Amino acid sequence: MSKFRSVVLNIFTNFIGILLGFFLAINLSTILGQTGDWGVLSSGLFAAAVETVSRVVYKTKKNF
Repeated sequence: MSKFRSVVLNIFTNFIGILLGFFLAINLSTILGQTGDWGVLSSGLFAAAVETVSRVVYKTKKNF
């Protein structure tokens, strides 16, 4: 029963993560697109932040 519960929890967590990612991407592009001046700089900073988070997450997943 606990194996099934952990699989369901993992699927649910991944689904919520995907929805949160889409929500943040749409909101950031809408908010930053209104000014027009900060588009290139903010997208570069956002891409750097995403890559840093991905590196940390995947480095910790390798240990398993």
